[in-house]
Amino acid sequence: MSKAFLSKFFPLILLGGLLLTGLVTIFVQAGNYGITTDEPLQDKYGHTVMEWYYTLGKDTHFLTAFPEDTYMPEHGGIFDAVIAAVQLEFPPAEHWHVRRIITGLSGVVGLVAIALCAYELGGYWVAFLAALALWFYPRYYGAIYNNPKDIPAAVTMTFVLWAVLLLVKHWDHPKRYLGASLLVGLCIGVAVSIRVNAVIWYLILALLVPFWWLLQGKRVWHEQRVREELVKQGVTVSVIGITSLTTMMAMWPYIFLNPLVNLYHSIRIMSNYPWDGTVLYDGIVYHVNQLPRTYIPKWLFMASPPTLLVFVMVGVVIACALYVKKRLIDPKMGIVLLAFIIPLGTLVGLHAILYDGLRQYLFLIPPMILIAVYGLVQSATYLAHRQEHVARLVAAGLVIGTLASYVFVVKEMVDLSPFEYTYFSPVIGGLAGANGKFVTDYWATCDKQGAEWLAQNYQRYTSTSAPTVQGEPFQNMFVPFLPSVFHENDIHPDFYIASTRDNNDQKFQSYTVIHIVTAEDVPVCVVKVNPFIVHK
Repeated sequence: MSKAFLSKFFPLILLGGLLLTGLVTIFVQAGNYGITTDEPLQDKYGHTVMEWYYTLGKDTHFLTAFPEDTYMPEHGGIFDAVIAAVQLEFPPAEHWHVRRIITGLSGVVGLVAIALCAYELGGYWVAFLAALALWFYPRYYGAIYNNPKDIPAAVTMTFVLWAVLLLVKHWDHPKRYLGASLLVGLCIGVAVSIRVNAVIWYLILALLVPFWWLLQGKRVWHEQRVREELVKQGVTVSVIGITSLTTMMAMWPYIFLNPLVNLYHSIRIMSNYPWDGTVLYDGIVYHVNQLPRTYIPKWLFMASPPTLLVFVMVGVVIACALYVKKRLIDPKMGIVLLAFIIPLGTLVGLHAILYDGLRQYLFLIPPMILIAVYGLVQSATYLAHRQEHVARLVAAGLVIGTLASYVFVVKEMVDLSPFEYTYFSPVIGGLAGANGKFVTDYWATCDKQGAEWLAQNYQRYTSTSAPTVQGEPFQNMFVPFLPSVFHENDIHPDFYIASTRDNNDQKFQSYTVIHIVTAEDVPVCVVKVNPFIVHK
């Protein structure tokens, strides 16, 4: 095989195969995933936002259709609106399945985004490995079917990272840097229109300016181009700012109505979200305001494959070692590190209101994977180019061992399906080790499996033609999976379906458990029957 084939075409073929596999998987597997606790509200929000567009801004129902404490207008709704528009093209029976498909496809687009970033870091092989690692990040894959907020946010923020990498790459090109600036502004605008926390990119970009002057200032001073560079940076800031705000206005009706005031209000609300609940963390139930600052780092540790974390540390060490030894900073790798460290440090420093494990900061995973792949490739490349035969054997063993470790990750994903987002590292004993200490099926999507089992078996327990059912706390999550003969009853239902989250399975103590939905033998949902109606 030629060197060009091995270095370019072969990894491109593998990447194309991965993307094709991803597309096929979405359409094949989407039907296995349930409705999350947030989706009914988000689904309604998407339709009200869509009506705003369809009526050219006359229908502002999206402002008043929801309880004030949900802060729906302050959430970007463009992705939900896109889903709503597609849903209208299909029969009502396909309503939720369409939602699964569209959200899942956005997850596949995320593979493209991280591959583009990785290509800028190290070429075609790095692009393929990064996309592969993201696809096999269990909590990313497990969320792509029914998380229309955090997955698109992670995807669009990864596109922002790519656009910034291009901006750095083309900075010295007179025309291309303007195009890259426009792209950065567009990507930030789209990302903020999905989740406002994407404004963190303004801070990252602001930090790049002093770093640039630290590295290039002396050279620019000697070349007498200080004024030229200041003008250039001023133009870039203006282009990014105007483009991003214009994009937000086009994609977020709430911002369109009062751009600066409503954007500031949304940032203020979402940076300290007024949620007044409790969170199970390390076996202790904390009020959300009292969670230890270790919450995010520990979740990243627990919810990530161990091999990935090892190479994240290796990547950071290599980047630091290159700087210490050669005073050499790879600007692109520096940007990736900032894309991970700045949001992480901001969330920890502000003691942000967080819950539901890892999902609210899934956008940290792509840069984390890029750091890890950088660490793996740099280590393997260094060893492979050593003259010692042992070093080359170690390089081969490093790559083979890494791939082998992911066999266990894939097996875990298969065993957990369709609850891959409940993955926990084997370092803490997997899902079984985390059960009772941390929230597991926080979305309560297991209601689907419970309802489907009940649909097939309810006649074994009652002969009534109109059985009743209740579910806690979100009844409408399982209704689409039950026959139309079922009716809801909140007082004395014939059947009760509930997830184990917040001990909802413990309600209706006198009822008999007739079915348990499990993930790796850990109960996540129960179906109960009223003993007084059995065999009647």
